[in-house]
Order: sequence, then C-alpha cells, then structure tokens
Amino acid sequence: MAEHFGEDPEFWGMAGLLHDLDYEKTLHTPERHTWLAAEWLKDKGFDEKLIHAVKAHAEAVTPESKLDWALYCSDPTTGLW
Repeated sequence: MAEHFGEDPEFWGMAGLLHDLDYEKTLHTPERHTWLAAEWLKDKGFDEKLIHAVKAHAEAVTPESKLDWALYCSDPTTGLW
C-alpha cells in the first residue's frame, strides 16, 4: 500500500511489524494496548508518525494519515486464514 500511495515501504513495514508490540503485556488490560508500545517506541527514538499509527490502529487516537488508516483498516484482516 505504501508504494501505491508513494510512501516509504520500509517505514510502513516497520509500523506493521511493531503495531502489536505490547499485545502480550496488555492482553488482560486491553485499555493499555498501544499506549505501552508507544512508550517503548518513544523511549527508543521512533518517529512520532509511526507511534501515532500504532496508537490509531486500536482507536487509542483518531487515524489521520494514510499510514494510520492503512494500518487501522488492514489490522482486522490479518487473522483470517
């Protein structure tokens, strides 16, 4: 999708890989999902646009960018087999 929109596939790919980084730690506290990952990513110096997309995929913040919306829309389909 990144290529389709003329965006950086590596940056979008990193968002895809990291968006559920805290899933195991927040499994029983879903209201913390993405917030914990955002803290970790910020501490490691990740770009704020990537952090926003991670939070937006689980409706912690409102999706704004094409990356936010792409992650938000594609996340529910990843478990289909």
